[in-house]
Amino acid sequence: MNSCARRVSPASSALILALAAVLGLCQPAPAGETIDRTHKVNKDAIITIDNLAGSVTVTGWNRNEVKITGALDEQAEGLQVEGDADRLAIEVKYPKRMRGNVDGSRLEIQVPAGSRLEIRSVSADVTLDNVEGAVEINTVSGEVKVRGKPASLRAESISGGLDVVAESAKIVLRTISGAIDAAGEAREFSCNSISGGIDVTAGKNLATLSCETISGNVVVKGPIARKAEWELATHSGDVKLELAGKIDARFRVSTFSGRIADVFGQQPARTSRYVPGQELNHTEGDGGALIKVDAFSGNVRIERR
Repeated sequence: MNSCARRVSPASSALILALAAVLGLCQPAPAGETIDRTHKVNKDAIITIDNLAGSVTVTGWNRNEVKITGALDEQAEGLQVEGDADRLAIEVKYPKRMRGNVDGSRLEIQVPAGSRLEIRSVSADVTLDNVEGAVEINTVSGEVKVRGKPASLRAESISGGLDVVAESAKIVLRTISGAIDAAGEAREFSCNSISGGIDVTAGKNLATLSCETISGNVVVKGPIARKAEWELATHSGDVKLELAGKIDARFRVSTFSGRIADVFGQQPARTSRYVPGQELNHTEGDGGALIKVDAFSGNVRIERR
């Protein structure tokens, strides 16, 4: 039974549910309760989800409603759902002071496939599938997993990993110490990590790629689209390019102390007589694309797949 209807008569229950549907408001569910709620929304509604700890699983479907199931943490004050058909806010409420470790609340949420999502957490893992609207995800230590075709995707985590297989116009991934593992189709792709590695499998239409890490390795696999611009940089990690298909690109590769090995048989030049850095300037095919690689103390390797 919907938690809004508890402890009232059947007639009053029907009235309260009708008012909740109109106003989009509901009293918080009690702590530790099993959740089962449904709210009517528009197909392109903006939906925000806040869960401090635990997990958030969001799946798109073809209904104009949001269905929320799962279970709250024993220390949670309740689940608060506010808004209307255009904008719905879902939040697990916690007290300012909590006892010991927080096990976390588990939320499973089904949303209209075309809705826009904003998901925030501290340590909750986030899983997203089959959503076609714009998506923003922010978490501190939770893991993020995304599948589907969001119109655009921005995911940020401090220490959690980002695992993305998506088709999107623009993808932006940021993490401090977590790894980034991404694949799929995108026109624009940007990823940054401080100490985590980056592994990208590029689609055939990837026009703009920017990947940068401080101490992790960068690996990029896939074909190079005509007139694409890729820029890869690392401070102490290695960079590896595994290129597929016909290669028509200009390569501008440099290191401060690392070595360069490439599939084209070109010998890199020394950047200075005083430092062991190398550079490689090479044009393959008609040179329609531009590939820039900068590794401070790491090595660079270019291979054909």
